[in-house]
Amino acid sequence: MVMRTCHERIKLAATVAALALQAALPGPAAAEIGDISVGGVWVGRLTQGAAGLTLEGRVRQINQQITEVLSLRALRGSQIVVEVRPARAAAAIVVAHIVVLTLTSADAPGSDVPAHAVANLWAGRLAAGLRRSLSGTVVIARMYAPPTPPPPPEDRPRLADITWYWQGARTADESQFVPDDPRRYSLRFSKSRKVAARADCNRAVGTYDRRGQVLTVSIEAVTKAACRPGSLGRQYLAHLNDVTRAVRRGDRLTLDLNHGRGVMTFSAVLREARVTGIVTYRLRMALPADAVVTVQLREVPIVDAPAILLGQQTLVAGGRQVPFPFEIKYDPRRVTPNAILVVRAMITVGGRLLLATTAVHRVITGGYPSEGIEAVLEPVM
Repeated sequence: MVMRTCHERIKLAATVAALALQAALPGPAAAEIGDISVGGVWVGRLTQGAAGLTLEGRVRQINQQITEVLSLRALRGSQIVVEVRPARAAAAIVVAHIVVLTLTSADAPGSDVPAHAVANLWAGRLAAGLRRSLSGTVVIARMYAPPTPPPPPEDRPRLADITWYWQGARTADESQFVPDDPRRYSLRFSKSRKVAARADCNRAVGTYDRRGQVLTVSIEAVTKAACRPGSLGRQYLAHLNDVTRAVRRGDRLTLDLNHGRGVMTFSAVLREARVTGIVTYRLRMALPADAVVTVQLREVPIVDAPAILLGQQTLVAGGRQVPFPFEIKYDPRRVTPNAILVVRAMITVGGRLLLATTAVHRVITGGYPSEGIEAVLEPVM
């Protein structure tokens, strides 16, 4: 049994040496003594000795270590990892806990090329050669990436205490999700690493972790209201849980999804908002076809001055009867937090005012709603 094992190892060593001579080298150059190859795949070329070894001795040592990896029967049909490990100015390529090769900055093709960058390149080629040699074995190359220093403060703009409104998402399969009303899909980070989100008709809370541009969000609790048809609430929250990176440029926030699955975009400025509801009345009467329904969003000034019209919707009844749904779009940048906003509705026939709201329907500011408004009309005397 011992003689058979020795014979197999000698045979593997001879195979590796033969593969080194038959390697597909870059360009037309012939194989040199410093060339390392496995399974017919050229790994790299050494130009000097190391650790007291000549170039020839170093090549023999590496071939012996590759032979040792190839002789590990326990790896056949399983999984093997080719890993690059840094060690000060050097980098080691390790396979199954066997150090196959140690590279220093002197082995790099240029003085400004770090050893780990060369080792990453050679490790990828070594993994390809092992895949050929170890049929049925899964070979994984695990490269080394030096830790990225945290960006300077100016590259880490503030995200907390800002309400971000979702503008949409695009996924890797070219699917697009665009909310019909960004005001219904918002995101807010706190300085205490808490996050709050509105997902259409539901609210969600959770935590987040941010290190430089790296950002992860964990939604932990969500209300369970049944939202309107076409709601994007479920997709919105799923995307948030998949976030890995955040980039802010001015009033724009971009969130990248894990493994390049897509990107979400937000804006700190809500350029368009809506107030919605219905117009109705209690009278038992039918409107003529030419009746005109007008709904207005107004700002009531604190001092004695005309009301400011922020938005309006007008429609002709055309034979339809109450209730009439309305949706008034407005620019929220024109609204100050302490403004008094109201919805006023009226119905005219032939230019004559027939019905109008008499009660004050406050909306939006001061905690008043912006949706589900019921504007009830009364006869005009």
